[in-house]
Amino acid sequence: MFHKLSLLVIIVALIFTGTVDAQIKNSKHDLSFSSTATVRTTTSGYEEVCVFCHTPHSKQSTSLLWNRTASTATYAVYSSPTMEATVPQPGGVSKNCLSCHDGTVTYASIVNNPGSGAGIVPAFSGTGKMDTTTAAVPAGLGTNLTNDHPIGFVYSTHRATDTGLRTETTSGSKISVQATSPARTLPLYGTTAGTASLECGSCHNPHGVSGVSMFLRVSNANSEMCLTCHIK
Repeated sequence: MFHKLSLLVIIVALIFTGTVDAQIKNSKHDLSFSSTATVRTTTSGYEEVCVFCHTPHSKQSTSLLWNRTASTATYAVYSSPTMEATVPQPGGVSKNCLSCHDGTVTYASIVNNPGSGAGIVPAFSGTGKMDTTTAAVPAGLGTNLTNDHPIGFVYSTHRATDTGLRTETTSGSKISVQATSPARTLPLYGTTAGTASLECGSCHNPHGVSGVSMFLRVSNANSEMCLTCHIK
């Protein structure tokens, strides 16, 4: 049993420090001490990259082995007279992103820190939060999302009344929106077309995509990412 458990730990470690780390390392999402990112911990020796978002033994009830304290903020959400869907408060995967990007939760708000006992708590300069008040880099979204693309709505509900949106594709429990020339896919979050919603992670890959900036899932050259969903 011990050997099986040890093997499991090794496999998890490879997952968290292998392919994903190759994209995350030294990106803006790498807050470790040795990172070349502008924002990083000032705690010498704090070299874990993935821990700021994930842990192999999560205490959270959410998926993704999430390791951050959730934001308790209430958001002003997007609305438009031309949009049929009602935009709800952010939830699920988008709330995970906002645990940094709304600027209300510190970078150091990690549930399961590395090390024994309470672990090592990383220190950060300044407020230790993402700045939402200036043009600083990186600038957070804040809690006013009225000027940001809507998130959290069920895609098929809105698409049913908007002929300018592509029909979603279902493959098993994976729901996505796909387009061709060039081929591209944006994921929706849910296990059925009737529940799958568009979230931050539909357009952004927090682990990065080689050759694509802004953590976008696909290049937006010639508006290709926008045109994955929107028929124009």
